Amino acid sequence: MNTRERLNVTVLLAIGAVLLGLFFGLTARPLAAPMPASKSPGTWSIENADNPHFFEHMTADSMVLDSQGYPHIAYGGKHLYHAWWDGSEWHTEIVDNANNVGAYASLVLGWNDTPYISYYDGSTWMHGNLKLAHRTDSGWVIETVDSAGDVGQYTSLVLGGTGNLPYISYYDATNKALKLAHLTTTNGWIIETVDAGDGNKSTGMGTSLSLEYNAYFILKGIHISYTDGSHTKYAHWSNGLWDIQEIGNCYDYDSTDLTLDGDKYPHIVYADQYIHHVYWTGSEWNDQTVSGAFAENPSLKLDSSGNPHISYTVNVPSNIGTEHSLHYVYWTGSAWNDETVDDIGIPTDLNPTRFTSLVLDSGGRPHIAYMNFSDHTHTLKHTQWTGSDWDFQAADDARSSGAYSSLVLDSQNQPHISHYDALNYVLLYTHRSGGTWSTEVADNGKSVGGYSSLALDSANRPHISYYDGAHHSLRYAHLTASGWLTETVESGNAGTYTSLALDSNDNPRISYNNDTGGLKYARWNGIGWDIQTVDGDGGAYTSLVLDGNDYPNIGYVDYNTGAIKFAQWTNLGWNIETVESGDANWCASLALDRAGEPHFAYVDVDLGLLKYAYRDGQGWHIQNLIASSASQKEECPTLTLDTADRPHIAYFDPETYTLQHVYLGANGATWDTAAVDSTPGSGYYPSIASDKDGGLHIAYIRLQTNDGWPLLYAYLEPGTYSTYLPLIRKP
Repeated sequence: MNTRERLNVTVLLAIGAVLLGLFFGLTARPLAAPMPASKSPGTWSIENADNPHFFEHMTADSMVLDSQGYPHIAYGGKHLYHAWWDGSEWHTEIVDNANNVGAYASLVLGWNDTPYISYYDGSTWMHGNLKLAHRTDSGWVIETVDSAGDVGQYTSLVLGGTGNLPYISYYDATNKALKLAHLTTTNGWIIETVDAGDGNKSTGMGTSLSLEYNAYFILKGIHISYTDGSHTKYAHWSNGLWDIQEIGNCYDYDSTDLTLDGDKYPHIVYADQYIHHVYWTGSEWNDQTVSGAFAENPSLKLDSSGNPHISYTVNVPSNIGTEHSLHYVYWTGSAWNDETVDDIGIPTDLNPTRFTSLVLDSGGRPHIAYMNFSDHTHTLKHTQWTGSDWDFQAADDARSSGAYSSLVLDSQNQPHISHYDALNYVLLYTHRSGGTWSTEVADNGKSVGGYSSLALDSANRPHISYYDGAHHSLRYAHLTASGWLTETVESGNAGTYTSLALDSNDNPRISYNNDTGGLKYARWNGIGWDIQTVDGDGGAYTSLVLDGNDYPNIGYVDYNTGAIKFAQWTNLGWNIETVESGDANWCASLALDRAGEPHFAYVDVDLGLLKYAYRDGQGWHIQNLIASSASQKEECPTLTLDTADRPHIAYFDPETYTLQHVYLGANGATWDTAAVDSTPGSGYYPSIASDKDGGLHIAYIRLQTNDGWPLLYAYLEPGTYSTYLPLIRKP
């Protein structure tokens, strides 16, 4: 790959060629009247089309039960979320909509079940803050508690005394120390370092906090369990002094959980590959090994008899993978009873079952919140013991939207987008109606939805072609009054690089690639699928457009030679032309102008060039536009023609990591470039469309840490990039 540099290259079409066309009926490219005059590009409007939840790093204190016995869970990572069960269904709200906030959330309910949440705000570059949110009659109130360095991970929140005053233990990553913050009525927040450690170990991770009061609600003791990466530690405050002890080893930086029994003695659970329950007898610590090996993520509660109940996870490695399961263990009074709650087995991807949070209801029945990352899912789950069985519910599902996006506009210029959930491996369909975006799963099979291509029929109903990665097959889905219907078009070694178009009778046509590199074409004939091999050598990055006669036109890349090719159906069969030969051309995006002539956008990965090609009566014309090292599917340019047949290309700039728009400039001779979205990480998997009024629309995703790959939509008002002047063309 050559060094990427931006080139200033002009189009072969110049004003003089246009003037000659007035007399000879020829132009260097087919231009529909009118011709542009200068005007500055407008500003793109950007919306979140699908803003999926993304969450990580729960704590043992993430779940509580309200006065009705219903669970509430605080969690985050992308934003801070609050989920709760109302007796019939789960509800989810965004508490803090800033990016990269909400991890390490700890939840308590105050008077009248008012939720308070401590959490980590990681939105500031290179450091984070400790924040606290609580809900009032007018909404959520959010405040920053500590911003001195990178602080706020591993929070544990307790409301103290009769005034609902919060106490928060947490980790100071800058100083590798355990800190405690508490709110006073007179002096505001008071922050102290409880354990400064030795400056080398990460002292203060995995914290859990409890407060001890006397009969007059005067604070008598503060109890904190935590780790320093090699030891589990316990800090106790009494009479103004802190006493710190090492009570066991620990496994990496795993969580601890602490609670007080009826005698106000601390009970702590921790993991050193085994789950341990350690408690103070009044004179010494008693340490019990609760689980087998490879256990972690413990959460502890004591029942009304003082017996401990613990949830935890097990991750057992084997020669074929790691077996994962969720466990619940409790002390019967004489022995530990351990049972498997959720046996996940050996998933094919991702690291499942983490971060347990256990509570007991008024009947002593356990509720467990945990994250399930297994088997193509990323789900916040809640399970409870009903008395006879475990009842499982999904409190929230995370997604990673926008991969392989395909954008089309309906008859009202409203956007519709098919795309791939790269976290759960399912096909998604997103559309806007009445100003509101909605997303649904079109096919929830495993590993389905890659290389999606969307078209709308005459009733604005969506049709999607896509790849089934689990079965290496071409799939087709369309929405009916009774829901989504899906089917396999060709099974086995086929279905990548799909492109879908509907003919004048709303019958689907699909171009795609088979695993040997050949270009294939499938047509629904009303009864079944007719499938042809168009080019045994080509087939990558296919782009299908039907002309006015419903004849298919396909742009694609020859796998063997790297040439850009164009296949066109005629009455005599397929006519195949080479647009540009070479071994480094990728990403063919095709559009037909009103005269039926083809236009391409693609890249030369060796030269690092974004290219544009079109055909007219004189043959093919190829232009080098700008430097671009785009070489992957997610970085491929996408092309559309506006109402004047002028080309517009959306592409991801790998130097600035931003979404760019390049288009034929106002003078009709040079190309202009404008940023669509300058936020770093924006522009992967772009799909561009022009509407009947001349407006431009782009769907794409943004890659950001803890942002869950949101699907974004950008819109440019008609005429904001040019003003049209009349142009007389010879018929």
